[in-house]
Amino acid sequence: MSKQHTGPRSQQSMPVLHGEDGLALRAVSYIKPGMVVGLGTGRAAQRCIRALAARDERERMKVTCVATSVASAELARSLRLSVREMHEVGTLDFLFDGADEVAPDLAMIKGAGGAMTREKLAAAMVRAGITQDAIGSGDTPRCIYCIDHTKLVAYLGSRYPLPLEVLPVAIGYVHAMLGDYEMTAVRRVSKEREGEFAVTDNGNAILDVKLDLPHLEREGIDLEDLTMIFDASPGIVGHGLFLSEADIVLVETPKGLEEMTRPSWSDEVDDGDEVDDDK
Repeated sequence: MSKQHTGPRSQQSMPVLHGEDGLALRAVSYIKPGMVVGLGTGRAAQRCIRALAARDERERMKVTCVATSVASAELARSLRLSVREMHEVGTLDFLFDGADEVAPDLAMIKGAGGAMTREKLAAAMVRAGITQDAIGSGDTPRCIYCIDHTKLVAYLGSRYPLPLEVLPVAIGYVHAMLGDYEMTAVRRVSKEREGEFAVTDNGNAILDVKLDLPHLEREGIDLEDLTMIFDASPGIVGHGLFLSEADIVLVETPKGLEEMTRPSWSDEVDDGDEVDDDK
């Protein structure tokens, strides 16, 4: 059976020092010298990139960065961080990023910036790096997501649509497939180029899906089912469902920072622990 997610283990309050970007400083505080660091996309990630650059300049950390978008790579290079292309690197030691929605169990919707496929690849590269444990201990949190408190939701789809990155030739097929599950989507338009559709850095279309999770669950479809459906659908390159990527979510609130953490694997049910449904 699959591992059961028991929700965040703890929620700790941390003060923000006046005049400092406490969210970004906390996120980059886990980074150790020599790490290969994944840079997320969006406003929260940009704040962390600036904090990392300042720390790197101050401490000469000699970190190597891998960006999940062209915009993040350009910002990092402008701040004199060392940036390598994603295809040149097999694993990452650490990743910071933002999120559009975060549920109580740390499941997330991402993709408002259109970089969800590369962002998920970066998280997978961190998981691959943990198995090698090149730097730091196995208990070190490696995937950190930064949000403000307005991004916390009771369930995913409450405020934001679910983005899909789709091959242009597959747009018709994906619309039809979504219709089979009573879901609808609109193709995202560009904010920068009037009259044009938005495209990802990979050159693909973005469909924003209206996610009515309560209705889907009444029909017997949960988020893990949706993940499998999207992953198995030809033409869908990536999607914005991030169910288990986050180790820590840092939440910026009016009173300071809150830290939501995921239970360690040792606190979850092992695959080999069978549950007798008859009991």
